[in-house]
Amino acid sequence: MGLPSSVLEDIFIDVVLQEGDKAILTLALVCTCFRDLVTQEAFRRQAYILWLDSVTNWTVFSTSYKAEYYKMYRQAMWRHFQKLHSRICR
Repeated sequence: MGLPSSVLEDIFIDVVLQEGDKAILTLALVCTCFRDLVTQEAFRRQAYILWLDSVTNWTVFSTSYKAEYYKMYRQAMWRHFQKLHSRICR
């Protein structure tokens, strides 16, 4: 008998926070059970929000700012940000 999904999710969230987004792909390749868990929108949203909390002090921002930026972005938006970042940080 395996671990309950909620326990696996807690463990995987910690792995993603420690290892980054690449951990989602790695976990998804282990087995179908892991893949099904880490590819759920709710899992990815939780991992993203927890990561965002770990890198940002939200108490210094206004409610309207948090409403605008405290949300998960689509992959296309991330690719755009990565391109901008690579141009700025050359």
